[in-house]
Amino acid sequence: MILLYILAGNRWKTRQGIKLILESLHLRFHRTVVLQPCRIQPCSRPVLQSNQPPFRMPQLQEGVIDDHIRETSLLNGTKLALMRGDITKVPLDAIVNAANARLRHGGGVAGAILRSGGDSIQQESDAWVREHGPIRADQPALTGAGQLPCRYVIHAVGPVWGEGEEDHKLFTAVRSALQLAEDQGFTGIALPAISTGIFGFPRDRAAVQILTAMEDFAAGNPEPALHEIWLVLWDQATLESFIKAFDHRWPEAGAQP
Repeated sequence: MILLYILAGNRWKTRQGIKLILESLHLRFHRTVVLQPCRIQPCSRPVLQSNQPPFRMPQLQEGVIDDHIRETSLLNGTKLALMRGDITKVPLDAIVNAANARLRHGGGVAGAILRSGGDSIQQESDAWVREHGPIRADQPALTGAGQLPCRYVIHAVGPVWGEGEEDHKLFTAVRSALQLAEDQGFTGIALPAISTGIFGFPRDRAAVQILTAMEDFAAGNPEPALHEIWLVLWDQATLESFIKAFDHRWPEAGAQP
């Protein structure tokens, strides 16, 4: 039936066919997407308490993450660094998970986070969805980090390429994740290249939207708690797209020695 929908010449049927495929993929592989417009909303959730001390910039272990490939200071003084490495090894206050709407952490960044952090992350994610419903681009979820070296995981859902309003949704997902970190009083956060994996968002275009969201965060938070934002990317192709966007936006930053 799905194939017949896609082969039909009518645009509406084609879109319905794609939606059916995505729903089928969710049932089989636990991948969910959001097909609705998004607006940033202020976070009204209370600050989570933790027995761990506030984050202080650590000395990273050799081989875990490359040193800063690019670095700049945003308008509000927050340091933005571009790195290559494994985001599950980052010891900041929080890392961002490239999640699906129902927080079923199967593959990609989400799967790596679950494998490294343990089942408690999935259990807390399931509890979140039961209480609040599926997450949206403008409403990320916050859970503990299990056995990860960070303290918390912010689960942000980006768009699937082709669903419509992709630029706005990716911008909103990143901007909302940063604002949640700020509202929680976090001082350091690391993000992956949201939506550029199985969701199919073109890397070059995603880099522009993600960096734009970070600048918008800086403009909206002149006295931030968030002092460190790390973009931690795994594959070389994605890294090169972000280097190009970074150098276009901040040419004075240049390559780090």
